[in-house]
Amino acid sequence: MNPTAELAAQRATAPATYSLDETAAIVGLPRSTTYDAIRRGDLPSIRIGRRLRVPAAQLWRLLDGEA
Repeated sequence: MNPTAELAAQRATAPATYSLDETAAIVGLPRSTTYDAIRRGDLPSIRIGRRLRVPAAQLWRLLDGEA
């Protein structure tokens, strides 16, 4: 499967939010760099209790260059 088709398939079955580890895998960054990007506000996030979650729709818009 080509990379574009993989991304399309991933979006079609995407959850509403991603964990920090899932987000790191999607953007292709180490976990610590992804956390730093969230802390700086470069990646959108919400906190649910003690957990950081990244809204899928906002992440995909950011990756598409729309945000």
